[in-house]
Amino acid sequence: TELDLIVAQSIEGEGHQKIWNSKLLGSGSGYQHEHVEMLMSHFGTEQRWSFWRDWYQGFLDGKPLDWELQRRVALIPDADWEQGPEHIAEKIEVIRAKYLAEQLPLAEEVEFDEGLAKFTLRPTPVVEQNLLKTNLTLIEDSLEDALGGNGLLEGGWEHTKLTKTLTKYQDDPQRVEMDCMSVHKRIGGKLGGELPESDEILALQDTLLNTALDVRAQHPEVADARAKRSAQIVKEASPDELNTLSETIDTVRAISDENLGGQIADDLQEVLDSAATGTPEQPTDAVIRSSTRLAKMWLISKKLAKGTAIVAAGVAATAAGIVAIDQAIPILHKAWPILAKLLGL
Repeated sequence: TELDLIVAQSIEGEGHQKIWNSKLLGSGSGYQHEHVEMLMSHFGTEQRWSFWRDWYQGFLDGKPLDWELQRRVALIPDADWEQGPEHIAEKIEVIRAKYLAEQLPLAEEVEFDEGLAKFTLRPTPVVEQNLLKTNLTLIEDSLEDALGGNGLLEGGWEHTKLTKTLTKYQDDPQRVEMDCMSVHKRIGGKLGGELPESDEILALQDTLLNTALDVRAQHPEVADARAKRSAQIVKEASPDELNTLSETIDTVRAISDENLGGQIADDLQEVLDSAATGTPEQPTDAVIRSSTRLAKMWLISKKLAKGTAIVAAGVAATAAGIVAIDQAIPILHKAWPILAKLLGL
């Protein structure tokens, strides 16, 4: 059989990856399939079994979870394992959140401002303000040239994305680099089809790439973050997962300042819009930004909850009413693992 051949190759020093990337079961029915259904039914939908559902499903699909993440889970001390599934589930989620931030770094800091009782974002400082300002002016000019009869749609995704970059995130090198690369990649996928290969469109592409390269040259931490994220692939979310992400938006806005809350809301909405329209180009940067930020917010929230108390000022209004920071913990806990799962982590 094919599996026998793969095993034989593995014994000879080849095919290890093929074994792990092969589906555990073929199609059909029988004892094995009944066993799988019984085990997955046992896992149910409880949060304490979420990692193990993903872990087992990964082997069934031939797409195992990240090996380093599995190794770190395996190294949890015996004393913790003896405290039961709820305790282990919490340990695993902390490991997973920290690993996510480590593997998909962003050149920024997510912090909790106790005075505002809000989560805030502290971007890496701009090193060469004049150079960045010059590049952004070039983008603005190239964008204007590319609009209208030259191919780019005013109010379209690319135009909207760059307009926000130019007006809201111009002092955030990390965000400028990510937005430039996102639009550069999206335009590249449309050239010769939805977009003409006009001089204006190609000039905009060059300007975006050059700006991203200049930012990386001036900010090594941005370059390092891009290098670690470069091969990241985003999976599709299920309808239930998309619904959970949608329900997270108001809560995130309530517990964050306008900048951070707006950025995460925009990123989550981009994920939702991409799924709704069936866009071939997955919003990789949006998933990475929101997953890493939400995971950090969850870790900080847990530390706050373990302290004396969430400060009384730590409440914020949403359209649905009043949501305290501690009440947001389970909502964050549902959202960031979904995004991490889309990234295979």
